Amino acid sequence: MMVLKDILVIEPSERADGPVLDAAAFLASRYHARVNGLCLVAPPIPSVAECFALGAEAEAEVMQHLELREDEAADAGEKAFKAKLLQYGASGDWARIRADQGEDLAPLRARLADLTIAPRPDRLDPHGIRLADALLLRASAPSLFIPPALAIPIALDRAVIAWNGSREVARAVSDALPLLKRAGTVRVITFGRPPGSSVCGAAALRARLWQHDIAAEVRHADIHDAGKGILDICEAFEANLLIMGAYGHNRRVEATFGGTTRHVLLNAPLPVFMSH
Repeated sequence: MMVLKDILVIEPSERADGPVLDAAAFLASRYHARVNGLCLVAPPIPSVAECFALGAEAEAEVMQHLELREDEAADAGEKAFKAKLLQYGASGDWARIRADQGEDLAPLRARLADLTIAPRPDRLDPHGIRLADALLLRASAPSLFIPPALAIPIALDRAVIAWNGSREVARAVSDALPLLKRAGTVRVITFGRPPGSSVCGAAALRARLWQHDIAAEVRHADIHDAGKGILDICEAFEANLLIMGAYGHNRRVEATFGGTTRHVLLNAPLPVFMSH
């Protein structure tokens, strides 16, 4: 079972004091973990006047001004990070990288963490989508994606497991055991016909969870649009944590289930725990 001792939190500088940081500090406090903050600093957009600066001296002045604005954004992110950890009684380190380096460097850093916490991507933000894809497909740690609107204080005590018997969701369940052990209510939702359902079906999963002192109820859902169906079930159950596998690379699987992962990732109103 995974032990949460090293949490990586990734947050754009313009949203440095948002629910992602609250979630990281909350979990760090609960599990006595250390938080490593990675702030993605976007290059400032020059003004119209700055775009038309002429001459070496004027261009140098513009560059200096832009660098100053970038540093100010990073400093604000660091202050928010330290204040939030202090609020929750947690500890950690902070680092910054340019936002355009995020999808290359963040997955590498995530390989050294027990859990990565990041913003849920917006469908209109291609950089955020690529970052989420990179974390899921290139990092070895599970990821917890936090929606932009999240109730504070954070609970994570009503969990739904979207189970189809796949390797990806089996790993997600194993990775999420520390969170599931602290959840008051756990519901397993099965849909479709899991491969080898007689040996890795809902009953077998419930028995595995019980071995870890996790009581779970099982429901089967007849849903055609899996992504929307899973989120509808979470809403009806008033879940505040969804656990599921992240699917990719295999084109055959991507064609039948990749859309589910993407739909949930872009639309979930609750925290989503994913492993690949």
